Amino acid sequence: MDPAIAVVKDVFAAVRVRDVDRLAARFARDCVFEDVPLATVARGRAAFRRYMEELWEAIPTFRVKHCELMSDGATVAAELLLGGAHRGELLGVPPSGRSVAWRAAAFYRVDVARGLVVHETYYYDVEALRAALRQAHG
Repeated sequence: MDPAIAVVKDVFAAVRVRDVDRLAARFARDCVFEDVPLATVARGRAAFRRYMEELWEAIPTFRVKHCELMSDGATVAAELLLGGAHRGELLGVPPSGRSVAWRAAAFYRVDVARGLVVHETYYYDVEALRAALRQAHG
């Protein structure tokens, strides 16, 4: 298996079991995580960890439902279907308890020698997600 893809697959495996320690350990201490639609940049492993903990608070069953991965060596592109139960406020929408799903894409720069993600750039249609959350709310 491509070593960069193996790192990203382990990131998704940590998400699947909601293991924030395992997830954070796959990111470099000085990593950069960009949530492009929200213009949010988390610099460093601790900031990335906080981002994920906040997401998991809003969607405790957050998971990668489907992914397609492509790599050119140190960069991995991921086409994703994400989802989970909306149990906390997210994007200004109160919790509904219902399941939501959204499509996304992410690009990972991986330090293959260390087996760590050094940069993730995450894209999704924030308005489509907000609409799905509102629809789930009823």
